[in-house]
Amino acid sequence: MVNAFSVVLSAVLSVGIYASEGNTSGLTGSLGTVDKNDVMTATSLGVTILVEIVTDDHPMETSWSLRDTCPGGSEVVVGGGYTEKGKLEQKSILTRKSRYLFHILDLGGDGVCCNTGPKGSFKVFHDSTLEVEGGKFDYTDFGYFGDDVCTDTTSKPTNVLTASPTNNPTKVPTGQPSNNPTSLPTSTPTNVPTSVPTAGNMVPLRINIFFDNFPEDISWKLTNTCKGSEELGAGSGYSKDYIFESVDVFKETVLNGRFEFVIEDAYGDGLCCGQGPGGYTIFYGNEQIISNFTATPEEKKTFGSIDKCLFQSTNKASYDSSLGSPKCGTVHSSGICTTAGTGLLTKMTNSGELNGPNTLDKCTDGSSGLYLNDESVESITVTAIGGGVLKAGGEAQVTARVHAFSQEDMVDFYYSSTPGTNPDWKSISSTQPSSSKFSEVNSAVFFLPKTGTQAVRAIIRWTLENGNVAPCPGGGFSDVDDLVFVVDTSSASLSYDLPVGPVEMPMPLLMPQVECAGFVSGRCVAANTCKWDGKDCSPMN
Repeated sequence: MVNAFSVVLSAVLSVGIYASEGNTSGLTGSLGTVDKNDVMTATSLGVTILVEIVTDDHPMETSWSLRDTCPGGSEVVVGGGYTEKGKLEQKSILTRKSRYLFHILDLGGDGVCCNTGPKGSFKVFHDSTLEVEGGKFDYTDFGYFGDDVCTDTTSKPTNVLTASPTNNPTKVPTGQPSNNPTSLPTSTPTNVPTSVPTAGNMVPLRINIFFDNFPEDISWKLTNTCKGSEELGAGSGYSKDYIFESVDVFKETVLNGRFEFVIEDAYGDGLCCGQGPGGYTIFYGNEQIISNFTATPEEKKTFGSIDKCLFQSTNKASYDSSLGSPKCGTVHSSGICTTAGTGLLTKMTNSGELNGPNTLDKCTDGSSGLYLNDESVESITVTAIGGGVLKAGGEAQVTARVHAFSQEDMVDFYYSSTPGTNPDWKSISSTQPSSSKFSEVNSAVFFLPKTGTQAVRAIIRWTLENGNVAPCPGGGFSDVDDLVFVVDTSSASLSYDLPVGPVEMPMPLLMPQVECAGFVSGRCVAANTCKWDGKDCSPMN
């Protein structure tokens, strides 16, 4: 940091020490003339600001400024260049209703009161109400007054009407309707959401910083925190040109949501008040967040809300605690609902599955097995067949990514049109995994029922332990998982129950002779054709 004299000198160069009317001998008289460029009409909502300065014994050292800090505002007037000691100097300004900053400087570093000679002072009146006063300070003093929140108003009103009214209607009404009304909608509604932001999702966002004497110390970052931390803007490295300047560092219309603004001062003293009257204002829609950022190295402001976030439509399921399983809550244009990539179904309950067992009816997983060694359902995907979205009456297929233990494993698929605590599970098909490790297993193609919300189930079971096809098979190595999804019902005009015709089920499998040797005790005991003698596993006689 530099010494106090250079601080004040920089401030004076920024604010200016001469009156706005160019009077180098000071503002004399009991009432200064009004700057007509700043006058509002008598019919507008204007205010009168009166600045009174009583000079001390060094009047040339004193200067001041008045700044409108609201949108559209700027430096309204400056004063200084006084020559007479102990004299009352006044300046009256008629201007708009707004929020104002009065800033006074003294080059001598002793204020305008109270060392030697005449005792100086300053007072600022806002519509005859005293708002700011003082006199005893070092190099600088300041005060805010006026509206607590900026209103959306222009700096100069107009009395000109944009158009003249007319008594004549533009069109002659008719007593007869132009056509017969219809009860049919003009287009078919759809449940498929759009991911394109609309004007209603957008919000104007502006950040204004009033820099102190060291703008180079300031850095900031603005992020949208709807999905993690998406940076919208950042700034740093401001030059000395910005000393005591009000700068819009960010001004855009952005997608609404939840935001975080972080501002830092490298020296650690903030924007106020050791090096001048700095601060910042966040203009978020119709809201304002005002801060002086006082004597601290960092400040954070959060605004907006998670409720305003526009989450783009996704085909990824999320856990629904009311159902006890993952769910896709919207119909996605991809025609897919999936848990792939979410980690929601990875592992069995005993291995740490999230929200296990992830079933609507609380059908439980087996209590045996180790993850990545034994059976597990890793993800479930429902896909519309033939393109388009998942819709009532349309064809679909279920794909399960599984981890199998051996060729004796089986994957069973079910669907339900009544997802809830007592779903009506109906079998789709059963298929053997192609690998004893990870593999993708597809169900038979089936027809989606007429209901708007549906569910599918995927089961992997070891047939040597449980050879029965059932919606909740039991068994120590079985893993059962559900996925709930919604479908487009706008075109549903079906009069029959789905699926159409019998579901093709696989023929009973002819299992090869099982080599029991090598099974661990738990697997051996579970196998119907093996026995454990306390040390080894062998076939039953």
